[in-house]
Amino acid sequence: MKKKNKPVVSAGKDGDKLEAAKATYANDIHVKRLGFLLDAAELMGNLYPNISRGYVKELREIAQKHVIRLDPSFKRAFCKGCNTLLLPGVNAVIMAECHGREWRHVPENIGERELIHDGNLADPHPTEIDALQPLDESTYDWMSVTCCICTRTRRTKVENINLKQSCNAQEVASTEPEMQLF
Repeated sequence: MKKKNKPVVSAGKDGDKLEAAKATYANDIHVKRLGFLLDAAELMGNLYPNISRGYVKELREIAQKHVIRLDPSFKRAFCKGCNTLLLPGVNAVIMAECHGREWRHVPENIGERELIHDGNLADPHPTEIDALQPLDESTYDWMSVTCCICTRTRRTKVENINLKQSCNAQEVASTEPEMQLF
């Protein structure tokens, strides 16, 4: 006994354009929703971390359900393991490796940096200039973020490195912070 094939219903060129427009509109709505959820998670991150985790979990579920690829900056904003919004100095430890030297920001000493001595790679005697250098993307090669909740670490290579500057060659204009008048 032969199976009958069902006829393929096609709406033609105009129908295809209409379907594509509907899909684009629906995708835009979901992307806006993801942005709203990320903003809400950032606002709730300090005061209500559990609500923030719920928003991030919902954000990831919506992105997975509607096959929306998240920008890497969105992905770096939260922990994969526990859905915690990663806030540097609050619930995340940031480490930056600068040509063999590793610097880390820890939640206990906000605004300060600590040099990690890692065998022959790290300088055992950091200079004052090294201690005063800000951590910016032009001075380090690798960055790792460790979640303080679930201790998951994400290490990423920084692609936008300005090769003209290095850790030792940066000049600091003054060692004292400038006073600002308001």
